[in-house]
Amino acid sequence: MSRVVARLLAAVSLAFALSLSGCFDVQDYLDFQLNVSPFENDYLDRGEATSEVWLMPGYYCPDDELARIYLIYSNVIETPAPTAVVLHPNAFDYMQSDGTTYSSLDGQNRLTATWAAEDAEKMMGVRSEGPQAYQSGALIAELIREGFYVVVPTNCWGDLWHNAGDNDYAEGFLRNGLFMADDSIKWAVNRLEVDEDRLLLAGLGDGGRGIVDLVKFGWTEPAILIDSSPDLLSGVIGDANYTEFQVGLEKIYGVEDLDEAGFALKLQEYSLMDLVANQGYVAPTVYIYSANDTLVDVDLSRPAANAIESNYPAGLYYPTMESADNRHIITNTTRSEAEAVVDWLIDGWNNDWPAPTD
Repeated sequence: MSRVVARLLAAVSLAFALSLSGCFDVQDYLDFQLNVSPFENDYLDRGEATSEVWLMPGYYCPDDELARIYLIYSNVIETPAPTAVVLHPNAFDYMQSDGTTYSSLDGQNRLTATWAAEDAEKMMGVRSEGPQAYQSGALIAELIREGFYVVVPTNCWGDLWHNAGDNDYAEGFLRNGLFMADDSIKWAVNRLEVDEDRLLLAGLGDGGRGIVDLVKFGWTEPAILIDSSPDLLSGVIGDANYTEFQVGLEKIYGVEDLDEAGFALKLQEYSLMDLVANQGYVAPTVYIYSANDTLVDVDLSRPAANAIESNYPAGLYYPTMESADNRHIITNTTRSEAEAVVDWLIDGWNNDWPAPTD
């Protein structure tokens, strides 16, 4: 158990009687801060940064515990500061017909507040044990070092950051990943002294799915960073290797009366590839993945890169998109790559980015 979670679990228990509509008043948070502690990982020394842990009012996980949100910042931060909202990976799960979770195949239950907090902490580099504890926190540290507020919401709904209070209750809980991500941005903008012209929406692994949903939800102006995301999920429909995964996708995205071809087209609409190639989306973009990622098939990642190269003006996207390394979540595992990406973002903001083409 990490120091952050230990202190959190020792904190006073709180209850909030707010709706799940995704709306909130920032004043609701001011009296309910749970914890402030020094932040450190392999890339930041103790004393360089501070971490705060909060509960999100109204955001109940399937285990009836409130979801958490983390705020990390340099101890010498200058305001108004740029802000990065970072969505963690592994946000996929559902209840199977036998009452167990899909993730139980790996000895997990991702539908709990504690699991979601632990996964976020692995991404932040403050937890090293447990499944897929390879995300070492390099990107998080670099953002902090460069003066960003880093906001990390957690996802305990297994909905790939897609749902907004949706579920037919067959599984017994609402899904709120998209509302949680959206309200986390608003939480930061309303509570902190931020530079609203320098907002980064970042998604690592499955978190990249949430960035696409946030864009479709209306966050079209910020810069985005998507690293190792299964972007074009339509490619798995009908593939026998993904049968159980497809069941979960149908629960999350709603198959309705669609056949496989129709459902694949629906999923395609929720991809960066489709946003860029067919919906005209253009924004400062870091899109990066590995052709040899053992967790994400390159055929799900490469189409978005091709669309960006075909539709974006030079200079508005990070030039190195495909890596040959056998790695997952590249920008968060190596300091040099984290520095290169964050420097590219800062240079773009400082030089007003190239103008999008019509």
